[in-house]
Amino acid sequence: MTLTDAGREYIAKNIGVGNCWVYSGLSWTAVSVTGDRVDRTGGTGKAVKDIIDPTTDHIEIGGLSISKTTLRDNNGGNDVTISDVTGEILKNDGYPAGENQYCVGTPTPTPTPTPVPGKVKLCVLTDPEFADIYLDDETEPNPDLSPSRRVPPYKCTEVTAGPAPGGIKHKVVAKKEGYKDAVEYPACIIGQDTYLTLGLEPESGPGVGVLELRAYKAGTTEEINANFDIEGISGEEKYLTPHTMNIKAGTYDWIRFYCTGFEDYEVENVVVKEGETTTVNAYMKPKKLWKEVYVGPPIAKVALDDFEIPSRLYWNNTYDFSVTLRCFEAGWYYANMDLREPGKFLETGDPADLGATKWTIPLPEKEIGFWDIGKKVMLETRRIVPGADVLPAGTYIVVAVAYTGRRGV
Repeated sequence: MTLTDAGREYIAKNIGVGNCWVYSGLSWTAVSVTGDRVDRTGGTGKAVKDIIDPTTDHIEIGGLSISKTTLRDNNGGNDVTISDVTGEILKNDGYPAGENQYCVGTPTPTPTPTPVPGKVKLCVLTDPEFADIYLDDETEPNPDLSPSRRVPPYKCTEVTAGPAPGGIKHKVVAKKEGYKDAVEYPACIIGQDTYLTLGLEPESGPGVGVLELRAYKAGTTEEINANFDIEGISGEEKYLTPHTMNIKAGTYDWIRFYCTGFEDYEVENVVVKEGETTTVNAYMKPKKLWKEVYVGPPIAKVALDDFEIPSRLYWNNTYDFSVTLRCFEAGWYYANMDLREPGKFLETGDPADLGATKWTIPLPEKEIGFWDIGKKVMLETRRIVPGADVLPAGTYIVVAVAYTGRRGV
């Protein structure tokens, strides 16, 4: 852990509510290193995790711009790490509300503001379904929300809401025989309907096993705090590895691990036996920090900014592909993605060592007017992946190329 007292106080005062870390109720804008802006909501831990994400330049919250450097300068010159987020902030940010909450000093409790009168919808799904849902201090299942569903359409009820960022918190409890209670404390904000998915963990007993999930940096013993998805189960996104849970015995087609800065890792056909502990380890490779970018002639007219392609492609399936350009003169532009055999490129890093092109994905042409000069322009297409006769199974290097002019002209 690298958090200092000064760092804790800075985070509580600027990324919290009432000088305290909070689990929810914050709103901020995450600005990426490429300038993209995404509005986010959540708690102190999630906001700090956004800041230290290597793809984030800074976040904007409460009129402040907070970057990794800002955190370091206010934390005694120490970088705030993911271990600080998962090992301290997420465990002490007021979840459940009021428990183990870090606050600056011993502040006088902040009076609950009188909310602007408002009503919004609170909507709930559970996995498994047919759970009884209790709202706030109800002693009987809420008739609008119970029994729950597993997939949309959601069951909803109307609740009171307050102004951003704090809103009004409500307690939602899901109960089902044979499962542990699931509890959430969503903050309901005027003008924003709230949607929850609650995952219920089975109690120990017949037909139940234990699943232990761990993630490591490939080739090392360094443990990673990764998110995970389990086939057939929802509501697990709030947990990080290492994580141990009860789960119905059976075979799960896949468990997928994902973590910022690492390639996704998938384990297939995981068998969980009744009364036994099954350990699943993910060995995650850091994402490559380089990308080959080609610019068509004349170079002054167009720059290739980014491209998107799924990391896994399967024969005869349809996928979306896109290339983002910046064009500096009015005119027509288009782009291709070439899937090329690696050759010796992975050893040398030299594009001249790439192998043959096996499949080309043409992106549509687009006319750029004066008003689009210098702006990001995305070219998108949807294509079916050809079979093994064109694209044998294996790993390919994707090269995106931008061109000026019209296709075939």
